[in-house]
Amino acid sequence: MYPFRVRMQVWSRTKWIVGAEMHALRRKLLGCGHAGVIPNMCKACGVRTRRNVMGTVLCERCTAMPIMLNAYMVPRNTVSVVLRRMRDMNVIRSDVCASQPRNVRWKSTRRGDVAFLHEIIAVTGASRTLFRQIQVWSRL
Repeated sequence: MYPFRVRMQVWSRTKWIVGAEMHALRRKLLGCGHAGVIPNMCKACGVRTRRNVMGTVLCERCTAMPIMLNAYMVPRNTVSVVLRRMRDMNVIRSDVCASQPRNVRWKSTRRGDVAFLHEIIAVTGASRTLFRQIQVWSRL
């Protein structure tokens, strides 16, 4: 099987072409034809899933892995602890966010309410590395 990036490129470049020959080529390259390649595949790793996160198909494993830059989701209680510590360290101003950022979309999952880390960083103005360091330190 080809890597997810190759399959995504093949599907996106041939999705408007019709015909039996193109359908056979898609079936050979993608393994399942053109239907079902995009709707049930995680946008980060390519695994088949039906989990829809705010309009994007993402598997639970990708949303829990910090190395996934645009897919990592942080639980609400972790966000409040890290933001409180950042405020105590004078990294962010107290008027920027109290204990919870208000302009962040939260999703309810098995891990509780979670939000994308890149949205939290955009709202608070803190750096991603500092947020992750404080998150790791708070677990110790």
